[in-house]
Amino acid sequence: MAGKKGRSGRLPDYRPKPEHAKQVEVMAAIGLTYETMTKIIGCGHVKNLKKHFPDQLAFGRGTINCMAAVELIKKIQAGEMAAITFWLSRRGGNEWKEKTTVEYQGKVVSEIHKIIDPVEAQNEYTRLMSSPGFGLEKPQLH
Repeated sequence: MAGKKGRSGRLPDYRPKPEHAKQVEVMAAIGLTYETMTKIIGCGHVKNLKKHFPDQLAFGRGTINCMAAVELIKKIQAGEMAAITFWLSRRGGNEWKEKTTVEYQGKVVSEIHKIIDPVEAQNEYTRLMSSPGFGLEKPQLH
């Protein structure tokens, strides 16, 4: 039975093919599940996938996450409020998180924990971006 361990508890035999390394890296980058990758390359079990391709799994996901972060930062630097709000809601700490309150009457009230005035946010963004060493210079990659 594909994908299952045998009665002895051993993993199904699998010999990695050279082309599978790049395939796994790409599949990890586009977000396929381990189960789907296992079926595509025919390695029999998720443990075989993790055993033979740990670097490709990590690199594929890391690469796409990095690309997405770069694009998000470009939008933040361009002053796009949706990108700024998204970043702050995920990375800005508790004071920037949305809070949902459920009352006994059945009402659901969603409120922004910290109210963001768009003009104030734009002024703060401009101030930060023009401060020495922040934002306007291109980072030096090594």
